[in-house]
Parts: sequence; C-alpha cells; structure tokens
Amino acid sequence: MAKANHYIRVRWIHEYEELPVELYSELDSQGWELRKVEVFAGGRSQAADAYGGAGDTRLGGEPVLPIDEIALDPQFKPEFVDRREFEDAWRCARRSVARWAS
Repeated sequence: MAKANHYIRVRWIHEYEELPVELYSELDSQGWELRKVEVFAGGRSQAADAYGGAGDTRLGGEPVLPIDEIALDPQFKPEFVDRREFEDAWRCARRSVARWAS
C-alpha cells in the first residue's frame, strides 16, 4: 500500500529580505514536491505546482530530504503539518499572487 502524501513546514532563519522565511511542501511517498508555498517576511507568498509557479518559486528538482536530516542544519526548523494548514497556506499564496500582481 502506498504511503499517503504528507506535509511539512520549514522555517528558514536568515536575514535576506529577498528569500522566503517559511517553506511549505506537499510531498509524495518518495519525498517529491507536489506543491510548494514560499512565505516572505513582508507577508507576500508564492506558490508552485507541476504546472509552474509564481515569481521564481518552483518545485524542487530532487526529493526533499527527510525531516530529521533537514533539522541538522541550524538555519532550518522543519516540522510536519496537517493538510489543513498546508491548504490554508496554499490558498493564501494564490490570493497573494493575485494581490501583488495588481
């Protein structure tokens, strides 16, 4: 039986305004991103899926590392989130793209 999709949020601790501070990913059983949301310090967010992405947000070209490996780098604070939290971030990013584009 195939493992269900799972969702992670990674807080990225840095001081670069042009880079996201949170990354949400919907992952398949192999760790490939199906959808991604990047949230920036100013409140803007961008999303990507298999059809493309907003701005320079794109799906990763390799499977995402296991969460315990991500946590080895002190600039990243990963955690599992539920589908609802991911979907909320996804909807917010889709609205954000429309708002920032106008």
